[in-house]
Amino acid sequence: MTILEEIIDRYPSKSWNWNRLSTNPAISFNFILDHPSFQWDTRGVSMNASIHENDILAMRNYAWNLDGLCFNPNLGYQFYLRFMINPVEVFHINWVALSSNPSITTLDIIENAQQPWEDIFLSANPNMTSTFILNEGRNRKWYPPSVWANPGIQERDILKGSLTAIIEYNYRGLSSNKNLPMVYVNDNMEHGWNFNSISTNATMHDVEQFRKIAWDADGLSMNKNISFDYVLSHDIKWNVRSLLTVVNAEIIIDNIDWFKQQLDPSERVETYMSSNNSITIEWIDEHKDFIDWERLSNNQLV
Repeated sequence: MTILEEIIDRYPSKSWNWNRLSTNPAISFNFILDHPSFQWDTRGVSMNASIHENDILAMRNYAWNLDGLCFNPNLGYQFYLRFMINPVEVFHINWVALSSNPSITTLDIIENAQQPWEDIFLSANPNMTSTFILNEGRNRKWYPPSVWANPGIQERDILKGSLTAIIEYNYRGLSSNKNLPMVYVNDNMEHGWNFNSISTNATMHDVEQFRKIAWDADGLSMNKNISFDYVLSHDIKWNVRSLLTVVNAEIIIDNIDWFKQQLDPSERVETYMSSNNSITIEWIDEHKDFIDWERLSNNQLV
């Protein structure tokens, strides 16, 4: 049983968001089946990344939602082909969802080119590569912001500009790409970067090495790589509400007075810490009267 499941077992009557819990991968299908009285959303359950093909085949009588299944990252194209794509009734498939689904590969697209793939959502599919885009996908209508943000676009593609033959650089999209080398940003500051996104993904080494980059305080506050020592030693306008979601819970507890001083008097540390995935069951028990159960519903506590 995951930590989140244990918490739900202890506090089933709290103001949970059952739609969010239904899609939360920290909730297993066995837990869902063991608690049929809970207000599960079947579309959310069908989307849940903890649900696998074996679960579906073993429980075919469950109220699976076809639209939700199209979002499920564990179901390969062969599953959809066998169970959902009816030659007469192709509306069973949500092609927007399936096009962006990370279970769909470039080979699936090549071998099933007659299907109504949605190019704008294929652009965000992490399996898209520069090789595919420049060759088999050359005539598709790619959406530049999503392509450049796509983790399938590697550092070498960015540095060489290999895609620019058919897709113009989109620097705001590129700012969200986790493969973006900070040296490239540092050497090309004249472009229209989104420094919030860049700051969210940077490493501590990047932040300390590349001083020309206009690091964004809100972005750094959401960055799980930023150490609390760095926070204390840099007098910038930190977003403490974001820090409370990413700083290790033990560090927050050890420095609780500092965090409380940064918040408005009407705000509680526990509200924002409810989104922190390093909190423990013991912490929940101690602060149960102040937990934001809506936020906790999204927390992937395993």
